[in-house]
Order: sequence, then structure tokens, then C-alpha cells
Amino acid sequence: IRGEAFTEKGKQEVKLVVTWQTNKLSLASVEYAKGVGQNKKTVTEDDYSFNHSLIISGLDPASTYLYTIKASDRFGNTATSDPYAVFTGSKSVSLFDLIAGAIGDVFGWAVDK
Repeated sequence: IRGEAFTEKGKQEVKLVVTWQTNKLSLASVEYAKGVGQNKKTVTEDDYSFNHSLIISGLDPASTYLYTIKASDRFGNTATSDPYAVFTGSKSVSLFDLIAGAIGDVFGWAVDK
């Protein structure tokens, strides 16, 4: 099981790609929540497969998400993975914001009242 968080260029929204394999044709879902004890959401696959991949979108930056995978074969047998965690990374900052912050740190005394 592998989970990787990423952002698209120019967007603050974080997405998580979860990939895994099963030894039987299975239909799977990923149940996830932001932190322990939070409301869980579920993303489900459209078809049975051995190789699975789901994209979870709309995640917050600089946050920890917990997820588990549930897989069911055509006969109703189900399996649930151990819980996994992923940190979505720090909030993206533009180069302009970094430079403006550095100038403010250096010359902030000139504008303080």
C-alpha cells in the first residue's frame, strides 16, 4: 500500500493518490479522515481489479489524514487494511511571498509605528 500527497501547480488543494494490489479480483474503497475521531469519508472504485488506485481530492495542506482500505471480492469476502497515515505537507508559498517576507524581516523597523 502506498499513499502520496501532491498539489497541482498554482493550487492550494492537496490530493492523495493511494495504490495497492490484491491477490483476488476485488472492488475496494478508501475510508479516510483528517485526524483521529473526525468524520470519515469514503471513495470507492468503479470496477473489480487486482491493481488498485484511487485519488482523494480536497485535502487541507499541513494536515495529517488517516486512511484504511476495504476490499471485497465477488463472493462477498472482505478484508480491511491496517490504518495508515499521511501528512499533506506544509502550505505552499510563492516566491514573491518569500521575498516580501524577507524584506519585511529586514526593513520592518522602518515601517513600525
